Amino acid sequence: MMQVTHRPVVVGTVTLDVLRRGLDTADLRFGGVCNNVACALGALGMSPRFVTATFSGDLGELIPVHLERHGVEWHPLSTRAPLAYYEAVLDASGEVSAERFFDTGSLNAITAEALRMLSGVFVGAGAIVGCTDLADDAIQMLQGVATDLSIPFFLASTSIQEIEKIHRLKRPVDLLGMNLTELRALASGSFPTHASILQVVSAFSAKYDACLVTRGPDGASLWTGRPHQFIEQAALPVTTRSVVGAGDVFFAGLVAAHLAGKPWQSAMAFGAAVVLAYLSHDASRLPFLALRSLTDELWSGINR
Repeated sequence: MMQVTHRPVVVGTVTLDVLRRGLDTADLRFGGVCNNVACALGALGMSPRFVTATFSGDLGELIPVHLERHGVEWHPLSTRAPLAYYEAVLDASGEVSAERFFDTGSLNAITAEALRMLSGVFVGAGAIVGCTDLADDAIQMLQGVATDLSIPFFLASTSIQEIEKIHRLKRPVDLLGMNLTELRALASGSFPTHASILQVVSAFSAKYDACLVTRGPDGASLWTGRPHQFIEQAALPVTTRSVVGAGDVFFAGLVAAHLAGKPWQSAMAFGAAVVLAYLSHDASRLPFLALRSLTDELWSGINR
C-alpha cells in the first residue's frame, strides 16, 4: 500500500448516475468527475479529503456513508444543494450512446466565499484537485491556496458546457485532465477538425504545465511542458458492462503516481493499469471496492 504523508484535497460535486442498458436494465450509483477521482484516490490508499456542498434530500444522507466506504474523508460546506442527476444509455460495448444531465443547483454551488469557511481542510495537503463544475472564483482561490502552500493544483474538466472556464484561467494549472470531446470543444473555432491532439494541446499550453487527454478505447495522451514531451498510452484490453468514469479513474491514477514521485511515463502506465482494474470488476461488486482489493498489486507493479 502507498504510504501517504501529504494527502490530496479534492473539491467538487457528487451526482446521482443512472446507467441504462435498454428499457428494463439500469445501474444506479453515485458519480460525478470529482467523486470518481476522490473514490479512486481513496481506493489507491491516498486518503483524500473531499470538499463538497452539503447535499439535501433523502439521498444526500447517504453521501457520507458512500465516501467513508471508499476511503474518502468528507468535508461538507455549509452550502446546501440537491444532488445533480445524470442519465446515460449504454451500448453493447459499455460506451455512452446518449446522455442527459439535470442540474439541480449543485453545479457552481461551491464558491470562494463558501471555501473560506473551511480553509483548515488544506493544512498539510499534498495537492489540490478541482473540477470545472466549481464557480470561477473558487477555481482561482484554489489555485492561490496551492501556490501559497507550494503544492500542485490539478484541474479536471467535467463537461463541454464548462469548457469556457478553462479559457478563463488566469494562470496555468499544474495538470489539466479532459476527454477528447472536451479537447475538441476547447479548440472549437481555432483549429480544423483534423488537427492532431499534439497540435491542440501545445497551442493551449499557457493554461497548464501538463495536459492529459483520455481517448476511450484508444487510450490516453499526455503533453508536458517541463520537460517537453508527448506520451501516448494504449488502453489495456478489457470487457466490461460500463466504461463510465474510466477517464476520471485514469486521471486519479496519474495524479497518485505523480504525487508518489514517479516520472510521467510510469504514471501514464499506472493510470492505464488502474483503469483496467476498475473496469475488470465483477458486475456484482462496486468497482471502487474491487479496485481497492488490487491496490497493493498495482503499487507493486509500478515500484518494480
